[in-house]
Amino acid sequence: MYNTGVFEDWVPRWLVVVLAFALNIPICMVVGTYAGIATVLTSESGNIQEVYTYAFYATYIGMAVVVPLFFQLKRMLKTRTILLRTYISVIVLLYITTVVTAPYLIVLLSFLAGAMRMIAVLEILGLLTPILAPKGQPFIKYSFLYPIMIAFGQIGNYVVGVLAFMYNWKYGYYAILFLQLIPILIVLIFVHNKPYTRKIKFQMFDWFSLFLTTAILMLGAYVATFGKVRDWLDAPEIIVAIGILPLLIYALQDRLRKLKHPFIRIDLFWNKHFNYALCFMFLICMFYSSTSLQTVFYSNLLQYNIQTQAELGMAMIPGILVGAGVSFYWFKTGNNFKGIYLIAICAYMISHIQFYFLMDPYIAKEQLFVPIAFRGMGLGISYIAIATYGAQGFTVREGLSSVFWLILVRSVIGPVLFASIYSNLLNYKLVDFTTRLSSKVDFTQPQTHHLYLQTFNKALSTGVDRVQAHQLGIQQLYLSIKTEATMLSLQYIFGTVILAGFVLILLTLLIKVPPINTRKKVRWRQALRGDFIRNHI
Repeated sequence: MYNTGVFEDWVPRWLVVVLAFALNIPICMVVGTYAGIATVLTSESGNIQEVYTYAFYATYIGMAVVVPLFFQLKRMLKTRTILLRTYISVIVLLYITTVVTAPYLIVLLSFLAGAMRMIAVLEILGLLTPILAPKGQPFIKYSFLYPIMIAFGQIGNYVVGVLAFMYNWKYGYYAILFLQLIPILIVLIFVHNKPYTRKIKFQMFDWFSLFLTTAILMLGAYVATFGKVRDWLDAPEIIVAIGILPLLIYALQDRLRKLKHPFIRIDLFWNKHFNYALCFMFLICMFYSSTSLQTVFYSNLLQYNIQTQAELGMAMIPGILVGAGVSFYWFKTGNNFKGIYLIAICAYMISHIQFYFLMDPYIAKEQLFVPIAFRGMGLGISYIAIATYGAQGFTVREGLSSVFWLILVRSVIGPVLFASIYSNLLNYKLVDFTTRLSSKVDFTQPQTHHLYLQTFNKALSTGVDRVQAHQLGIQQLYLSIKTEATMLSLQYIFGTVILAGFVLILLTLLIKVPPINTRKKVRWRQALRGDFIRNHI
């Protein structure tokens, strides 16, 4: 006898929905390396901050490359087994992360944590899809799932940030770790252990293509992350990485063309909606990747601690929920993709314009809530709209295979490329503005003279000699110049992004975007039993 559901027969339908979301929420809070506490991790471990930036990217690379492997897991393991193993693996990986300091071991653990997270999310996605969208409407599914994933990702960052500030960064990891016990108990109590279909032998999997894909992505992220620190082509490891990348890319594409069952499905690019979705996602990543600039604004200019920064991140949640509601209503009423994409761009633009004019070291924290909320709105709409548009005309297996490319562009290629551009541009403009401002320092100016004398007299009142007081006065002038240079550099980059946003709006208006077609209904119940996957692999 084969059970067509996942939970025990005695579980009522309303409880099934609650349990499915309860399985999803804790895993959405898992990240191998939390970017919000990177400064704390750097100070305690002795590693440079780029190590944790690289580990953060490794999390999403792990999430992407594990997607093609998921089908093979479904063919040989039951849902109960998959969920138990992934949640237990996450617990083990998070605990090991708290006790190691070796850079590349941290990166490896983050990669594996991302892979385990994605396996659990895909499994839970299979449980929720027939409940949320029984007729196969992708906009309904994404309007519920993406807000939950993004919002609880922010909550996870908040929990880790607050505990890291109040106690120790390890307590944040422990909190996320213990939350994974909830879904484990749910699986043990409510998920049955019966097979859904006859057991299928494990098909030969293209492990070499998996290795090539992982190597290409990790090397690309390494060059973009460490290039500035290693001084680009003056570093042998950067030269080697750049030299190896084209060879690996050629080997991978040659292998994908020749294999009957390739690791990555490149035939998806025959779908014009999918191609447009990837292009639009890459372009809007220039807004999404400005998070690094906001972090510099919070920490360097406003001098906010990690708890305050985590609190500001929570302001995105109302915007995310509004974005989900707008997206749901927009697609439900049959409107086109171009309109909702323009709304996402406008939400991002409003956020960036407000940040541009709020670039001041003396603003109140409450003034940042509105631009952060608009950023959350743009993020929510862009995720839902692009995923819905790119899913047109795909079967279950093709739709899940497209997740690889979507995550790759949205969370790896776009953020890595634009964040690297912003980081290098910020470094260049900081030097440029610091040099300009320093050359204009004149002690005959009342403001400069007053700042120097104020620091000088204050130092004398503490008992230091005149030489040390003079040095402190000069240091205060330098700090003032550095603050001003940072503010001007951030304004320059935000202004550049805003101008690029206007170009993107114009480009979107001029391009003829294919309309959304009525998606074919998908046999989700057969997919859950495994019949659909068995017949199409």
